[in-house]
Amino acid sequence: SQTVSLHPGLVLKDGLTVVSHPNAVQQISTEDRSTLAVTVKVFLPSLAPASVKQAVDTVLAELAVETLDILLLALPVESDDFVQETVLPVWQAAEDLQSQGIVEQLGIADLGREDLNKLCAWVKVKPAVNHVNLASCCVMPKDLVEYAKENGIKLLTHPDPKVLLQPGSADSCVSLEGGISWNFGWVVRYNTLVKSRGIVKHKGYLARFVSK
Repeated sequence: SQTVSLHPGLVLKDGLTVVSHPNAVQQISTEDRSTLAVTVKVFLPSLAPASVKQAVDTVLAELAVETLDILLLALPVESDDFVQETVLPVWQAAEDLQSQGIVEQLGIADLGREDLNKLCAWVKVKPAVNHVNLASCCVMPKDLVEYAKENGIKLLTHPDPKVLLQPGSADSCVSLEGGISWNFGWVVRYNTLVKSRGIVKHKGYLARFVSK
């Protein structure tokens, strides 16, 4: 049999889903759920619609919840490659989750005004949130602020690196005897916020690894 070796602090779950807590994920009790806002951000290394549902299903199971308050998608495309044929199917996978009552609000990460306008024109459900990295723009662009205001889109900031899924980063987290290399299928960052106090109660990462 093959042996999986993990970076310290990671825990192996169901095959090759890895969580970033030594004692795995702290589940949310039924009593606490109504007091918490659960936000999940899915980082995709490729535009694979099926990965959206797989990532969300994994989070729901790990946190022991039935719904998410906000689902954010971080897509691996620059503006020149932001085209309907590849982007729309991924967004529709998120729309399906919302139509099923699994997700309350949908959001997107790091779109400028032009690409945000494209997305809004293509989709049935417009993003409620655009998650903007202020490391790449210390001041929010005026055209983006105006567009978001006109279309009822919240602009929230984040400190996530622009490219979370660097080439070779999966191999630095997990290795398998026999020299097999790995890629990320997806990475999820989740957090829960106490609604009445604005305090983060849970946070962590989940990842799916696939062999190259």
